[in-house]
Amino acid sequence: MYRKIISILVLVLSLCASLYAESDIRQEVKSDEGYAPWYTGPIVAASANCLFPGEWNVQPYLYLQDTYGMYDQHWGFHSVEDTFSLINTCSLQTGVTDWMDTIVNIGTSYNMKEHEQAFGFMDLGWNVGFQIVRQKKKTFIPSIKVGMSQLFPTGKYEKLSPKKHGIDAMGGGSYTTRFFFNISKVQYWWIRHPIAWRINLAYHHFTDVTVHGFNAYGGGYGTKGKVKLGNLFSSTFSFEYSFTQRWVLACDVVFVKGGKTKFSGNPGTNADGTIASNTLGRKWQVSLAPALEYNISENGGFVAGFWATVDGENASAFMSGVLSFTYTF
Repeated sequence: MYRKIISILVLVLSLCASLYAESDIRQEVKSDEGYAPWYTGPIVAASANCLFPGEWNVQPYLYLQDTYGMYDQHWGFHSVEDTFSLINTCSLQTGVTDWMDTIVNIGTSYNMKEHEQAFGFMDLGWNVGFQIVRQKKKTFIPSIKVGMSQLFPTGKYEKLSPKKHGIDAMGGGSYTTRFFFNISKVQYWWIRHPIAWRINLAYHHFTDVTVHGFNAYGGGYGTKGKVKLGNLFSSTFSFEYSFTQRWVLACDVVFVKGGKTKFSGNPGTNADGTIASNTLGRKWQVSLAPALEYNISENGGFVAGFWATVDGENASAFMSGVLSFTYTF
């Protein structure tokens, strides 16, 4: 059903944006080279351009998410009790030099499941990026940015309440180092409708996590041990299609591949006396995130969309409405 929802949403967004296209396009096309398109950026893929010194960007996100299922080790889907989450994140970015910038990410989550509720801060992120090259118009040269990010385990991940079904887990407990490679380019294949595309590749390395009791990886009564997480690779491809300078259709395609987790120590027990699990199998997850942008100026605008899983292995199934605002000053 969710695949049909995604298809319908993409169609509705396309039709809505096209209503504004013809009335604006004549004023915006200034020459045979086309207008300078404005973009907020898609929901998931990050920019391949560093900010310049003295520039700041702020971008809050609001997610209304329903985690409604799980994919097993054979890519089979199974429904689970819904977990509803209201997630608020915000990134603050600034340029350090002409070729380097840095970003800080913070966030909170309010979760609900089976009449239980939980609220808390998520893991804190810090990012530093380096500009290799900036795109040049009328050439094949794209923008390329590389860098690393560090995730600090500020969110709760262990000693969870047995009554809350895991919804009080707000983080992973690991110091996660992520190396990324971003590439992007604005193409003028159609003068009146430029297209911007982005490719993000990232490799995530996790430190081991010491856990007690119920935890983000399972656990139970008396659990005490260490979880060794498998490394993870993620890739995102996105495009932004300009109906006009202000109205843009965007879409992300996201692939995530993670290794198996291992556990050493006392696994603990479940309420029925069986041995608790603290491991996860090899993970695959594929998701789509179509969105519609409205840009108030070249400095920023709004983006609203829908992010949902398409398929997976040992991964959760979710659908999420997303709203964000970005502004550079």
